[in-house]
Amino acid sequence: MLNDYLVAYATNRDVGNIYTGSLYLSLISLLQNHTFQPEEKVCLFSYGSGAVGEIFSGSIVKGYDKALDKEKHLNMLESREQLSVEEYETFFNRFDNQEFDFERELTQDPYSKVYLYSIEDHIRTYKIEK
Repeated sequence: MLNDYLVAYATNRDVGNIYTGSLYLSLISLLQNHTFQPEEKVCLFSYGSGAVGEIFSGSIVKGYDKALDKEKHLNMLESREQLSVEEYETFFNRFDNQEFDFERELTQDPYSKVYLYSIEDHIRTYKIEK
């Protein structure tokens, strides 16, 4: 079990805390670095600062490994750019102020051009470029 934890945690060590996303990043890391059999179960547990926790499980489906793109994920990690604290704060303040620049936020992946369209009453709406 400890080995499975270390495999799941591998990518998070490189990325750092991304709050709720850390759970799913761990799942991707585990799926990419461990061999599963169909119908095997994976337990997912997450807790927050308000002592709220969730635990749920998922079943591994046949062919899951064909849906993964480990090379693409590694390239994304390797192409990251280091930000200063000021750049980081500017980036997040733009979202708080609802200042979205489509060209700036657009991913370079032609198959997943998803962008933040609006924020209303703290609800984010995303759209896919057509």
